[in-house]
Amino acid sequence: KRNIETEFLNAYGAQQIRVEDVASADSRKSEFIQLADIVAGAINRRINHIGDRGFKDEMADMIIERLQIQLEKDEIPGVDATTWLYV
Repeated sequence: KRNIETEFLNAYGAQQIRVEDVASADSRKSEFIQLADIVAGAINRRINHIGDRGFKDEMADMIIERLQIQLEKDEIPGVDATTWLYV
């Protein structure tokens, strides 16, 4: 399968993909960054965790269920995994 970057390049062309600037932000000063980190961590835990389930898995499940995040794989041709957020 081709990855997301390749699909984007094919759809929009190489000239339109440019990262001009990257800036870091202190998550201690932004509740939105903290929230994004928690949500991303929950999704990562659900998708990638191997091993015995524990309290972190229960927290990830709660976050995903409360935010009604639907995780689906192979729904878009050429994309390895997609995450649909219905918030």
